[in-house]
Amino acid sequence: MDGTENKQDVNTSAEETETSEEKPQTVTTKERDKAVSDALSAAGRDAKAMEAREKAVKDALSQAEKLQADIKTAEDDKAERDYQEALSNAGDDPLAKSKVELTKTIRDLKLELGDTKSKLGKRDEELTETRKVVAESTKERNAREIASKYEVNADTLKLTDGSVESMEALAKSISGKETPTLKLDTGETKGGKGIPTDKAAFEKWFANLSEEDFEKNAPQINKMRREGKIK
Repeated sequence: MDGTENKQDVNTSAEETETSEEKPQTVTTKERDKAVSDALSAAGRDAKAMEAREKAVKDALSQAEKLQADIKTAEDDKAERDYQEALSNAGDDPLAKSKVELTKTIRDLKLELGDTKSKLGKRDEELTETRKVVAESTKERNAREIASKYEVNADTLKLTDGSVESMEALAKSISGKETPTLKLDTGETKGGKGIPTDKAAFEKWFANLSEEDFEKNAPQINKMRREGKIK
């Protein structure tokens, strides 16, 4: 009798332990809403901090530009005062006046040259940025086209120097194909040896045809044209 009772106690204890271990943790609606609220609050604080930093940077740049403009104005005013004073001191002496005028002309030319260099520098920066954008766009387009022909990943091809030759070589190496596979739309190759019978599809296919594939397919293309299969 005692043995049976002990056995039942052991089983009950094991079942309770198993039940306790298997009981899943639940999250109440209140806890979930609080977690979401905390996450949104943190994101809001981060966004406000970012906005504050951006405003501080803009304000600092604005103040620096204003200070630079004030300095230039002060320098111009002083230069004008010095010029008028020198001109007054020259009196009626033609040589002295010529020297003062020449000094002013040289200063004006230097300032003009400085402004021109500054404008050219900004233009060069803009052109450089434009070239980068164009080069990246061209690289992206070439990578997609070559990846499509050789059935490889375009992002992998962009790891090269960006030239068509490098991407083509890498595509061949990855795919193991010397000649790209020509992709054809489903339902457009009826009756031909991989040659589209739809006129629009055929023209697109023909435009991407390599010289080697053209020589291989020329007899079949001519035959299909004579039989009116391409339409």
